[in-house]
Amino acid sequence: MQRRDIVLVVDDVPGTLGLLNDTLEAAGYMVLVARSAAAALGVMARVTPDIILMDAVMPETDGFEACRRLKRDPALAAIPVIFMTGLTETDDVVRGFAAGGVDYVTKPISPEAVVARIGTHLANARRTRSAQMALDVAGRFFMAADRQGRVLWATPQAAALLAELLPRDAPERRAGGNPVPGPAGSPPDAPAAGSEGGPDAGPRGDPVGASAGASLRDPPRSPIGSPIGSPTGNSPGNSPGNPPGTSSGTSPGAATGGFGLGAVLPGWTALGAGSGPPPRIAIPVAGGRRTLELHYVGQAGPDELLLRVVVADPTRDAQLLRERLGLTAREAEVLLWIGAGKSNRDIAEILGLSPRTVNKHLEGIYSKIGVENRAAAAAVVARTTGVS
Repeated sequence: MQRRDIVLVVDDVPGTLGLLNDTLEAAGYMVLVARSAAAALGVMARVTPDIILMDAVMPETDGFEACRRLKRDPALAAIPVIFMTGLTETDDVVRGFAAGGVDYVTKPISPEAVVARIGTHLANARRTRSAQMALDVAGRFFMAADRQGRVLWATPQAAALLAELLPRDAPERRAGGNPVPGPAGSPPDAPAAGSEGGPDAGPRGDPVGASAGASLRDPPRSPIGSPIGSPTGNSPGNSPGNPPGTSSGTSPGAATGGFGLGAVLPGWTALGAGSGPPPRIAIPVAGGRRTLELHYVGQAGPDELLLRVVVADPTRDAQLLRERLGLTAREAEVLLWIGAGKSNRDIAEILGLSPRTVNKHLEGIYSKIGVENRAAAAAVVARTTGVS
């Protein structure tokens, strides 16, 4: 059975909800409804729609603000939003597109035209999603952030990694002026998952967004508005005694203010002054046992930095090197530090060896893995541990 695309319709007028519900169901779509922005965000905490029809004028939070909020969530940012509203002034149309909408339909709406627009935007979004999923399947997790460290978008698995690994022990932290919620994916004004009835119930009295089985397809969610980074203010450079790829200094749980990339890397926000970003930012996670690495790939736009997301686990990586390359435990440790860019002198200090002993280990390593220099050895580490 072919899966039906899910359309979330957000409008405070029951008549409009009923009309669109009937029209879209007749066109073959699965329809979820919400009568407020808060209810819509609550629905999206449980079910990820394929496209959203959003009324711009609603009580409390309007459609423009709701769109801005969901666009700050990497797991939701790629969902196309079509505004439908009675606001017809040019300034209002500009506000809609500036908030992140892909289309703007004025009321009274033509149901047939809305169905046609939905089909076009779904096809475009599907192509983008397929490309991102292909990267994920290939083990290439990507995201983009601006110079202030705010996440612009992320592939599904990258978003899941960020949500899983970055600390959430400071619920008062803010991103872009909006509170970041504690529970993953639960907006601050959303109803609790599984709540029924109430003023935001659907036009037939059903729980908002109730669709049997629809939530089973949802990927892990990341907190709305959550910026990338940890609250440490230290430079991410490696230091002797830390596992390869980790930062020295404060642990992620020790808040020193700020949760953007600028808090992890001094000078990140000054990239516009002509300085280039570092090739890699390392953020210790899981109590320092693992490292979330952001590898700079390139600049996709004037304020859009493309980053590859990698999770480094030194214990696991050393084991992979031993098993796949036939190295001893000590040789694997030395090679892992070569992959981290350390000099022989640094490796000797870290491992408590003499530089001469490190050189002897390298001779054996080069022979076993079939390379002749450090650069080639580092490339072998990257390929073997999956960070190439």
